[in-house]
Amino acid sequence: MEQRALEESLNQLLESLTANTKALKELDSQLLDRLSHSSGNLLDDLELIEVLANTKAKAKEVEKKLKDAQEKKAEMYYKSLRSYCSLQINEKREQYRSVATRGSVLYFCMVEASLICWMYNSSLTQFLEQFDISVYRSEKTQPTHKRVEKIVEYLTYQSFHIAWLSLLPIQVYRYVCRGLFERHKQTFVMMLILKILQTDGILQSSDISFLLSGGAGLDEKAEPPCPFRWLGQDSKAWLNVLQISRTCFGRDQIQLFCELPESLGKNESAWRKWMEDNEPENLPIPDYEDRLKCLKNLGHVLRLCLIRSMRPDRTVVASARAIDQLLEPKYTEPVTDSVESIWQESSCRVPVIFLLSPGTDPTSSIDELAKKKRKFPTDKVSMGEGQDVVAREKIKSGFLSGSWVVLQNCHLGLNFMSEIEDLLLRVTDINKASAPAGIGTHGKVDVVPAGNPIPHHSFCNHYARFFTPFLFQDFRLWITCEPHNKFPIGLLQLAIKVTNESPIGLKAGLARSFTTMITQETLDKVNNEKWRTIVFALAMLHSVVQERRKFGPLGWCIPYEFNYSDLEASLFVVEKHLAATILVGQPLSWSTIGYMVGEVQYGGRITDDLDREMFNTYTGKWLTDDLFKSGFCFNSATSSAHDFMYKVPQGTDISVFRDYINTLPYVDQPGVFGLHVNADLTFRLQESASMLDTIQDTLPKASSGGKGKSQEETVREKCVEMLSKMPEDFQERVYREQVSKLSGPPALNAKGFAAPLNIFLYQEVQRMQRILTIVRANLSSIINAIDGTVIMTPDLQDDVTAIFDLRVPHRWMRDPSGAEISWLSPTLGKWFSGMRLRVEQLCNWLEKGRPKSFWLAGFFNPTGFLTGMMQEVTRQHKKDQWGLDDVVLHSEMRTVDVEKIKDIPDEGVNIHGLYIEGSRWNWHEARLEESLPKVMVDRMPVVHATAITSTEKRNRGLDYGQFEPYDCPVYRYPSRTDKYLVFRVQLRSDLHPSHWKLRGTALLCSTE
Repeated sequence: MEQRALEESLNQLLESLTANTKALKELDSQLLDRLSHSSGNLLDDLELIEVLANTKAKAKEVEKKLKDAQEKKAEMYYKSLRSYCSLQINEKREQYRSVATRGSVLYFCMVEASLICWMYNSSLTQFLEQFDISVYRSEKTQPTHKRVEKIVEYLTYQSFHIAWLSLLPIQVYRYVCRGLFERHKQTFVMMLILKILQTDGILQSSDISFLLSGGAGLDEKAEPPCPFRWLGQDSKAWLNVLQISRTCFGRDQIQLFCELPESLGKNESAWRKWMEDNEPENLPIPDYEDRLKCLKNLGHVLRLCLIRSMRPDRTVVASARAIDQLLEPKYTEPVTDSVESIWQESSCRVPVIFLLSPGTDPTSSIDELAKKKRKFPTDKVSMGEGQDVVAREKIKSGFLSGSWVVLQNCHLGLNFMSEIEDLLLRVTDINKASAPAGIGTHGKVDVVPAGNPIPHHSFCNHYARFFTPFLFQDFRLWITCEPHNKFPIGLLQLAIKVTNESPIGLKAGLARSFTTMITQETLDKVNNEKWRTIVFALAMLHSVVQERRKFGPLGWCIPYEFNYSDLEASLFVVEKHLAATILVGQPLSWSTIGYMVGEVQYGGRITDDLDREMFNTYTGKWLTDDLFKSGFCFNSATSSAHDFMYKVPQGTDISVFRDYINTLPYVDQPGVFGLHVNADLTFRLQESASMLDTIQDTLPKASSGGKGKSQEETVREKCVEMLSKMPEDFQERVYREQVSKLSGPPALNAKGFAAPLNIFLYQEVQRMQRILTIVRANLSSIINAIDGTVIMTPDLQDDVTAIFDLRVPHRWMRDPSGAEISWLSPTLGKWFSGMRLRVEQLCNWLEKGRPKSFWLAGFFNPTGFLTGMMQEVTRQHKKDQWGLDDVVLHSEMRTVDVEKIKDIPDEGVNIHGLYIEGSRWNWHEARLEESLPKVMVDRMPVVHATAITSTEKRNRGLDYGQFEPYDCPVYRYPSRTDKYLVFRVQLRSDLHPSHWKLRGTALLCSTE
């Protein structure tokens, strides 16, 4: 591509030398063969004489071309010329090596993007096309190093900060990023940066592993406890601090943070101030700022590692800052291409695939462009059952006429997608002489120039004969599709991919509602000001319940895909109800409206009971007569005075509503959703974890390169370490005997297996022994496979990869059917330390008898534990004729922690180790309160759980404040589904329970 003539001159010289030398050898061979097979007098063989004459003539011709190549002088001439050309070409090649190196990094990042989402698949051909475009369009100049600079300048957003990263091609970057969903774009840039830094030797694979995993591999039980409460309630930040202090970074293996734990103690006030700041990434790092600046490029990454360790919620923001410093801000800005620019890049054989997100449809944009290009109306086909035939005919007709074809929702017609690739790239061996005008001779669809449509009858006749249609140059194929793992890879690698996403936020949602669905005609359907107020309230409700999904389990236990059909149906119901009540002069029945909206229209999609309660809380607060009061606002009653107050605009014209929507803030405060301000931190934590996990999934695991250890060496060391810390196996004969000697609860004459909780203990030990056996055998198998004494099976390789990534191997948590057999944990260290703590609780129970308080999260079946407790309480009240069906679970909060519990309760059990999310518990006043800033979860005191009859519960007259108690759910994990719901506990509050429902308040047995 660059200085091609020089390369071609060398190739021609070598080819000439080879051909002439070969010709001389062939002439000699032919002559010798003829002479050896000749018989009789040679002078009488006229044919031989003729061959000799021809051979002589050809030999002279070849010798002339070689220019006396047999002579030493000529040979030296050719050798020197060849040596000179080779040296010159190699020198030129080296001048362009930096571009080639950066191109290879980009290509492999493009390939690895498909591991994020299948729809991101790209081909080498696509990459080379973009790379060639960049080189061809760059300015031509001399000398060569200036030419290289011009190529790089065109390929790159010029980096003001560091020159070595200015080799990142803008052409390829924009090409890839426009086909990525917004949530993956920054992840892709971080993948690029990490790969570039590693290629240049600035980072080692162990550095990247720490950035992605932190202290996930540390066993919490084996590490010193955290001495600083301001580091957080859980141990994550402290384990990260310990790990970063032991990690060596860079090619020089600098252990920069080796004294970090000591620094936290010596300069605690400065570190605490930095830790509690809202934007710590913009502040100097205490004790380390000057050293980080001296490390330049490595320093930017180490700063990110430290922030990721101590303030994981700021990881995404800090990574954007690192991108700005290593590249420049353009790499964190949106990459948006218009439909017209995409059309200009497409062709009749290159379709455009729009990757859809919920609530998006690019059809209107395509139609607008079609009008400008005089291709309107477009031929649209909504894919589904039986639509393949229609789509096929539309495409064939488009080949003929040059029209535009739009195939919608193609994830519903995947079989036909494979056929499209064949239609666009059909290959047929056609003889040019027998082919009619317009039919190609290279086995491809022939492209007919624009403005020369082919008669339809000609198209049909020739198509039937040659199986190859004409392809009009103006033809375009537009495809809309949701991501699907079975979408044909060939079509993905052929097409231009573009994401189509809705703007996020309440402002964007309301603007979309009042643009695409709610019109002036909608507002005029009922001639009553209440109608327009309710329309806005329903649109607000629709946007709120959609945007609440971003907060994860704190927002919805299960994320639901609400769409405009739900809003449309709700508006229809309210319109008919309002019109009917106005007609007869009756007031609105809010209970009817609330039921139809919350239980029927939107509620029809809701499957979780707690989600249904939460949605009905919205309708109960917003769909009331208060909606028509002048001071009504949608914000939570406890929202900050600085928060924007969302109110209902007053007016009859739709422009009033649109103008008000334009005044709304772009960034939504959690208060409008009824959530605490800490919910935004929860969202950022989930966002950070998602980015790091995604990058980790794309990394190669075979070796670490550089000075780091290989994957197998690292995993083997980890397996040996874990094997040495494995608890001893439970012997069935021993623990059966131990259980048989255990006593039951007080006031119940039951011993051994006659007590329900003793039976529960026996079953728990059996389950734990199964896990110990699996883990011990698996670790030994991995070590043997790495040593080569057993075969490394695919399953073992998966386990090796998991341990290398500091994740829990699949077989430790689930059986072959996918059913859970142990506890869930995102990190290997937490899971392993959890195993040791669980074994310790079971051993103490077996050896020392029933404990004063139980760690509920330490059981395989916590629901079974509570059921066994209720059975024991029921038996204790046998004389009162209590039955298991007559009692309910009752729980009360103690005012102390587990260390201060002295005695076993007479009835029921004490439970400890619970956490509260979405609010906090005031231990002294025994009531719910708002969470403290930046404290997402808080410890709960010991809970006393017992069983009482429903009648007794009513007669107790417990003081829950002026409102009813908040019926708080208790989950095993932060993933709040019915599967992990253990029980409910009644909590006292000075606020209405609906407040805590919108807060997403729940108790958790485990924070991970």
